[in-house]
Amino acid sequence: MGDDDEKKYMAGCCCFVILAISGGLVGCSFKTLEYNQVGIDFDSTSQSINEDKLFHNGRHFIGLAHSFFVYPTKLLTVEFAERDDIGNPDGQSGPLSAGSKDGQAIEIEISFFIRLRTKEVSNVVNLYKEYRTTFMPTVISKATNAIKETTVKFVTLEFFTNRTDISAEIHRALSGALESMSMDVEAVQLRNIKLSDNFEEAIIDKIVSAQADKPSPRTRTRTRTRTLPLPLPLPLPLIPTPTPTLTLTRRTRPQTRMGWHCRWRRTRR
Repeated sequence: MGDDDEKKYMAGCCCFVILAISGGLVGCSFKTLEYNQVGIDFDSTSQSINEDKLFHNGRHFIGLAHSFFVYPTKLLTVEFAERDDIGNPDGQSGPLSAGSKDGQAIEIEISFFIRLRTKEVSNVVNLYKEYRTTFMPTVISKATNAIKETTVKFVTLEFFTNRTDISAEIHRALSGALESMSMDVEAVQLRNIKLSDNFEEAIIDKIVSAQADKPSPRTRTRTRTRTLPLPLPLPLPLIPTPTPTLTLTRRTRPQTRMGWHCRWRRTRR
């Protein structure tokens, strides 16, 4: 009986160990993606990926020795600016040194937002084959070239007076540069322009002079239109009206048999 109990005990221990290992292996076969992530299945045994399926947020059973290459679906921020403690951009570099059309050296601080095209698995697979998951250095390099090629199309004064058109042109240039990486540029913010001290003061003086030449709405001369009544017509001279007179004229007729007749006629003069 002792040997039988010992065998049962050993069998129970083995079953427990097997179940524990199996549970651990099954648990390791599940991988999780966050709500703003997509992933492609990577098999570390064969060093290959599953190019037919794109996994979205949630918990997925992909098997042992499998893992995800994860890509974000949210907006990614790229900055060319001084480093500060505000915000946490996904890609950052220092202010960008560029040139203007008239040969002036300028320093630009700019930021823009990009989004990966993750709706189709082919876009994510191509991104993996080219850059794995470290694509941001390439984004910064392509953006640097695109911005520098755009700034030379504008004279220095336009960077202070025409920022809207410059931002739109940089937006188009960035969109074209990142098209091959299956990325969309959502927005561009031209934040700050720096020049040499002397040149910047000359630009500011020129802008102030131009603004001073324009009449202010408060000091603009107002023209009032006043409608005067027409003068009354002069009275016509009084012409004396002759006083009517009554003249009695006596006319007589020859005597008839009935006697003399007399007729008075009244005339007005």
